[in-house]
Amino acid sequence: MQGLIIAFIIITFLYRVYKNFKKEMEEATARAKQAEEIQKAAQRAKAIEKHKKTAHHPFKPAVEQAYPSASDKALVQEYIPAPVVENHKEDYKREKAKEKATRAANTANKKPADYYNPETPADEVIKNRQIHQPHRHSFKFPKKKEKHPAADFNFKQALIYDAILRRPEY
Repeated sequence: MQGLIIAFIIITFLYRVYKNFKKEMEEATARAKQAEEIQKAAQRAKAIEKHKKTAHHPFKPAVEQAYPSASDKALVQEYIPAPVVENHKEDYKREKAKEKATRAANTANKKPADYYNPETPADEVIKNRQIHQPHRHSFKFPKKKEKHPAADFNFKQALIYDAILRRPEY
């Protein structure tokens, strides 16, 4: 009898799950149809906007209407054309040499770089340098560092050995 009740409960549960699944599928199809309709409406609106924009109406700015003579003037050329170098290699080499010479002359006249320190050392510093230069003071690093006696100590291994030594005898 208990097996029959349990089977009835399981069957009822499965039936309700199936019913809810069907209901959810119907709602999903309705949402999909609604989304399609919204997308089609948006496409129609875009097509209408595009059609409206195609009608071209020329725009005249207020400045042009106020001063018609300003637009009638011819534009003046404001740039300097680059020198034309013929296909001859010699002319090309001469032009390059001139450019290089002008660049060298320009760099020679420039100020020193930012890291340049124009200060002259004081007289005392100069005297001290002359006094200490023959001594050739220098510092040599030791080749090998001395090891501390406790440097090779392994605390973990020491605890293991301690536990081994203090274990009770069986």
